[in-house]
Amino acid sequence: MRRKTTDTVQLRLRFSEALRRRIERAADAHDLSLNSEIVRRLEESFRREDQKERIAEAIKHTAEETAKRTVAITVGKPEIRKLIDKLMAEEDARVKSMTEAQYAEFIRQLYGEDK
Repeated sequence: MRRKTTDTVQLRLRFSEALRRRIERAADAHDLSLNSEIVRRLEESFRREDQKERIAEAIKHTAEETAKRTVAITVGKPEIRKLIDKLMAEEDARVKSMTEAQYAEFIRQLYGEDK
C-alpha cells in the first residue's frame, strides 16, 4: 500500500558522534527532542531551497522583462545588444553564485524593502 504524505515514517541515519552532539545541543537550546530538531532543520533547509528558487525565478523574469523593453532601444544597434547580452550574462552568473543571505539582501535592495 502506498504511504500518504501525512504518514510518519521511521528512518535510520548514520552520522558522526560530533554531529549528534551538535544536534543535541541545538535541540536542548530549542527545547526539542533530537528527532524534532532534525525534522525542523530539514524542513527549514527545504523552505530556504524553495525560497531561493522563487527568488531566482523572479530575477530571471525581471531580467527577461528588462530585455524585452530594451529590444526597442537596441534595434539596429548590434553593438548595444552585444553589450547588454554580456552584462546580463555577468549578472546572471553573479546572482547564481550568491549565498542565501546575499540573495535576500539583493531582493530587498531590488524592490526597495527596508531591512
